[in-house]
Amino acid sequence: MFNRTKGRGGALLCVIWLVVCAIFLIGRFSNGVPIDTNIQSILPNQTLSPAVKAAMDRSGEVASNRVVFLVSSKEGDTLNVEASNALSKKLIEAGLFKNDQADNEELGRWIFANRNELLCEPTENFTAETAQFIRKTALASVYGVGGPVTGDLLKADPFLLTIRLANCLSNGVASLPANQSMLTGKLLEPAYAMDTQSKIQAVVSAWEEEWLPQGIELARVGAVFHAAYGAKSAKTEMTFIGGMGLIGVAMLFWSVFGRVLNVIAVASLIALSCTSGLAATLMFYAEIHMLVLVFAAMLVGVVADYAVHAMATGVGNDWPSEMDRRRHLLRPMSVSMLTTAAGFAGLFFLGVPLFQQLAVLAIVGVFTAWALVLFIFLPLDKTPASNEGALRIRWMRTLSFATNFLPISMQSAVAAAVFIIIGGIGFLVAQPLDDVRRFQPQKSELVEQEKSISNIIGSTSSQVFLVSKGETLDETKQNEEVYLEEIVDQNVFALTRFDPSQKLRLANSAILQEKLFSPYEAAHRAQLGAMEPDEALDVSVKRPSWFSDLHVEDEGKHYLIARLSSAEGLSNSEKNVIVDTASEYSQAFASYRALSGRSLIIAVCVALVFVFIVYRKPFALSIVLAPAAAMLCGIYLPAIWGQQITFFSMAGAMVLFGVSVDYSAFMWEAGRKQEAWTKASVLVGAVTTMLSMGLLALSETLPVRSFGITVAVGVICALIFSTFPYYLARKDALNAD
Repeated sequence: MFNRTKGRGGALLCVIWLVVCAIFLIGRFSNGVPIDTNIQSILPNQTLSPAVKAAMDRSGEVASNRVVFLVSSKEGDTLNVEASNALSKKLIEAGLFKNDQADNEELGRWIFANRNELLCEPTENFTAETAQFIRKTALASVYGVGGPVTGDLLKADPFLLTIRLANCLSNGVASLPANQSMLTGKLLEPAYAMDTQSKIQAVVSAWEEEWLPQGIELARVGAVFHAAYGAKSAKTEMTFIGGMGLIGVAMLFWSVFGRVLNVIAVASLIALSCTSGLAATLMFYAEIHMLVLVFAAMLVGVVADYAVHAMATGVGNDWPSEMDRRRHLLRPMSVSMLTTAAGFAGLFFLGVPLFQQLAVLAIVGVFTAWALVLFIFLPLDKTPASNEGALRIRWMRTLSFATNFLPISMQSAVAAAVFIIIGGIGFLVAQPLDDVRRFQPQKSELVEQEKSISNIIGSTSSQVFLVSKGETLDETKQNEEVYLEEIVDQNVFALTRFDPSQKLRLANSAILQEKLFSPYEAAHRAQLGAMEPDEALDVSVKRPSWFSDLHVEDEGKHYLIARLSSAEGLSNSEKNVIVDTASEYSQAFASYRALSGRSLIIAVCVALVFVFIVYRKPFALSIVLAPAAAMLCGIYLPAIWGQQITFFSMAGAMVLFGVSVDYSAFMWEAGRKQEAWTKASVLVGAVTTMLSMGLLALSETLPVRSFGITVAVGVICALIFSTFPYYLARKDALNAD
């Protein structure tokens, strides 16, 4: 039993907590916006082996920070060179970009220093015919017009192996026409950081304003551009969903309750609950994902339910005392809050940072709303000094509609049966969707630009990797080399092409000596007049910095990551693993979709035990069984019109279960106490939930849309099914009398 002293103490604790949250958020956001827009952050990866996870993390980081620009001018015009240089300069001056050309000299020195230990082809394929071809090519380069040969180079490298290696190790990238320039490099800041996205968009936009009017065209490739588009879409959706939800709830509350205070109270309750949840989440996590903020729009509906019930206890019961209103609210609202929190807590078991963050935000948010309603809203919601009759008329109109809409009759049973039958058919025809490549919207313009650049330099978005492991770096190199020998037809970018193992170095050196240097070097030098160099030029050189991008050391073991063009026909071995990133994530999502189904069963069982302990009546279990049925309908009923079942459908069902318990708990209490006002408050609460959940279904991002459709359909079912706890509670109460 709450007394006035406890109420004041609760109000004081609420105020202190909200002040702490506000101060904490100001401090966190003053040091930069802690928002993560990386789509990879929503992917479950706990089932992956350390080697695969390390490779995916490193390769994903390297791949995401790569950018390519294709600058084109009119045919016959070479203005593209000037424009490309200007773009590179702007990006470098902004501190965002390292041009690949900055590594050219470093890589050239490395190839020169290692020219006698590297080959373009496998050692066994280096034949006498190959050696003769190398010699003839070197002669043609020396005597040809404009050959890139100097006297010093000819002395140190008479067969021009350095030039040959530089050409073949480039993977045969096609040369561009004179009116096109390719600018490639890597970002110096994380591609998925919002600050990076804003900076690079600003630089590119400023460059386009200057050069596009001059007939220059630009195509670009890079995760940063897709991420920026995704972040912009998410912001737009967040503004639209949250804004329209708030407007809809405000209009609904005005039409039902008729007081500005009610609208302000609901908006304040939602804002304070979201603020509390956001602060708590950022206390546990360094960053919060952008999609969490989109999903947080659902709190507009969830939290507003509590305000609806609180307001209804006033106007629906002829404005009883504060203590009486608490008595009406305490048990059903506490049962609802705890079971809702339990439903959200189930998201922790899904192993996805996105939903773990959402769980913290939602649990703290609904608890804050519960406390604010009981300790702050009720004392402030006084009996109106005037127009009480008009407010009563508004409420009675709503109650009349709710009574007709939620009849305890055969109509409810028929509607429930229809939903369950359709849901059962949906279960039989439902198709899963786990392909992560369909999870995020992509801008068509960027996709077309990526295709045009891929036609020139090959695939720019391959996410297939060979991960080789070993106890030492040299052992790992040998394992990579053995595997790559079997896939010579693949387009491979591997460390061992530039820095082979010691064993292969010795083999390459031996075959060059046997097939090329011993039979031809003396005569070749004499023919060219190329004397031996005065001193050895093969001095120690620094390894190119990007070598480290292909090498991971983890817990004393070494892993090499080689990018492949495809995974077709390839299989794993003891020391080598093929990693198809999209496939790995899709398989992980499939496993977590199954795991979430088990989590739903656990949540229902826990709620059944909890409700039975509270009420100790078998009929009270309908408080849980009705939401469970609504949850299943929310998942499978949309399959009738082709909606595929995703991991996010299951996560939405977890949230739906907690929300639906609110309706059943209040309807049970209404039936037990023979109260009429609860039907109206449940209906208004469901409409507020639909205003936010239904709008989530309009999202372009599949996870959000799938989540929203499940909840929106399920809420309608939950509203119908909630009439059964009312009927059973009333029957139980009549039997007791």
